[in-house]
Amino acid sequence: APAERFHLIGELDRWMIREVVKLLGSMPDTHDRIDQVAINLSAVSIREPGLAQYVGDTLREFGVPGRLMCFEITETEAIVNLQSAGEFMQALHRLGCRFSLDDFGSGFASFTYLRQLPFDTIKIDGMFVRDMDTDLVHGGMVRSMVEMARLLDKPVVAECVETAAVAAMLRELGVDWGQGYHFHRPEPL
Repeated sequence: APAERFHLIGELDRWMIREVVKLLGSMPDTHDRIDQVAINLSAVSIREPGLAQYVGDTLREFGVPGRLMCFEITETEAIVNLQSAGEFMQALHRLGCRFSLDDFGSGFASFTYLRQLPFDTIKIDGMFVRDMDTDLVHGGMVRSMVEMARLLDKPVVAECVETAAVAAMLRELGVDWGQGYHFHRPEPL
């Protein structure tokens, strides 16, 4: 059943890509106001042959510029072939799409992927960010991850920014972006 599960994950990712791109295509007046729309993409899916072609075809079908799309790759331990993952990412980069390494710091493997795959941004796992103002270890880990990202010249996004105190600490560290309830709660489009 693992092969069937992976197939279902791939189908779900393709469905999500199509639905998001279709929605963006129906609202062309928003394209100049949107920096990017992020879609979590299973690392299982990037092994599927033809996914980059599918993304390109879908963008063309609905008239959506690739620059609006950012694919966040999670489950980094599932990336078993760095060469094919890199080729997939390069193909979508040529269309203007971007990539973010999601949940950075949650696994040792993510350091390998950070060096070997062309990620555009790094998202620090919210479990470290949320309480970094009261947990000295988490605060130190966030600082070291930001320093690592700077050494690699990668912009940083902090997840789960829920308080003004944490937002201030992140600004002081030079974190580029924050996402979380402190800034805005989710709402219908």
